Amino acid sequence: MNLSNNQNPAMVLEPTPSAQSRIPFADRLHGLKPADTLRWVGGMILAAAAVAFMLQGIYSFSPMTRHWLMLAVCLMLGIFGMVTGNVLKEQKGARLFLGLAAASFPALASQLGAMFFSVFGSPPAGMPQPLVYTPANSSLLLVTTGLTLAIIVPVSHLAFRILARPQAGTLTMVYTLANLCILIPLRVDFWISAIITCAAGVVLWVDHTKFSRDFRLDSFEGRASRLMLSGPLAVMITRTFFYPMDPVYYGCMLLLSGSCFTFCWGRIARKNWLRKASRIGGLMAMTAGWLVCFGQILNSYDIGEAFIVYLGLLPLSVVLVGHSFAYTGKMAKYQRLAAAVIALIGVLFAHGAEATIQTSMVALGSAAAVLALGTLVAEKRMILIGAITGILGLGNLGLLAFQMQTGYAWLILAIIGIGVMFGASLMEVQRSWRFLQNSSLWGKLNRSSN
Repeated sequence: MNLSNNQNPAMVLEPTPSAQSRIPFADRLHGLKPADTLRWVGGMILAAAAVAFMLQGIYSFSPMTRHWLMLAVCLMLGIFGMVTGNVLKEQKGARLFLGLAAASFPALASQLGAMFFSVFGSPPAGMPQPLVYTPANSSLLLVTTGLTLAIIVPVSHLAFRILARPQAGTLTMVYTLANLCILIPLRVDFWISAIITCAAGVVLWVDHTKFSRDFRLDSFEGRASRLMLSGPLAVMITRTFFYPMDPVYYGCMLLLSGSCFTFCWGRIARKNWLRKASRIGGLMAMTAGWLVCFGQILNSYDIGEAFIVYLGLLPLSVVLVGHSFAYTGKMAKYQRLAAAVIALIGVLFAHGAEATIQTSMVALGSAAAVLALGTLVAEKRMILIGAITGILGLGNLGLLAFQMQTGYAWLILAIIGIGVMFGASLMEVQRSWRFLQNSSLWGKLNRSSN
């Protein structure tokens, strides 16, 4: 390569990932090493072996024997990873072996979870026979669980040290806690929903506050480590399809899955088209999840026409607002504006159906939320829509105050007026609020986040 006199050879940089993605496929294939090809082939063969084991071995071995065989394979992968890295000094193979070993943790936890459930519960009618576990001996089950964790947790930590060394401890802790949730022997709609939601909340929160802000986890291995945390959640959600669940549960799981697609996988994906696809899929899943919940609410409860409109539209506005925080720039602005328009449409149709005091109170709450968000993001059109929404609610309350000989519309208006004036007074004394924020832990947190 010819360099000019002013060009330093040390300054010649490797192509960035985005530049590499523009290299023709034939050139990239030509530069592929035979060792890399063999690793891909070996990984696919290992995946095929796992599928064959699940289809054949599930009938050939007892649950306990099957569990120990899988644990032995996991341990073997870990040993091969250490030998490849420490003896052969070949890091790519070591990362692959240890990554596959750590990825087997949810499969091992799912088998232990089935054994625990066989002790504390009974399978529902229609459960496939290979998935029905005979009650295990409690002492043997505890020993098996202890030995399994004593093997798989250190193997997972070693894998994360190789794949994402800066955050290995945090990744191991979160990954272990998420897998331990699989062991909880509960299959009731409410409790399993609470368990999955809490586990997903912890995973998303840690990923957002720690992993997504650490540039050292922006490599392929770091992204794979972050994606691995979704494995226990996928196992818990998939397992519930074998049990009778309320439609609201499936709606909640769609909402949760959409959140994971949007805020986790939509950030981890390196390719721009994959990030967009994850976010669009997340929005569709969250919308479908609420529609499922909404349909079940309509079938179960007798509610007024105005609140049917509110329940159908206002949560969709919340979904759009939440989803907008996954974007920056015009897309985020358009989604928040669409959320405000949907809220205004909901208020209009609700008042057309039932112009009651309760309808206007919800309208005022919606207006306050739109105005607050519009002020927060400095969007004039949102502030205008929020003002129109508030005028509709206040206008209806004013009419009711004059039309109704009984009722408390006038009292509600008085309370709202007092609240508005008190809010204005709070704004006037914002110096005091600044002093409190600067002298408190809250102020320190705000400064550190900025």
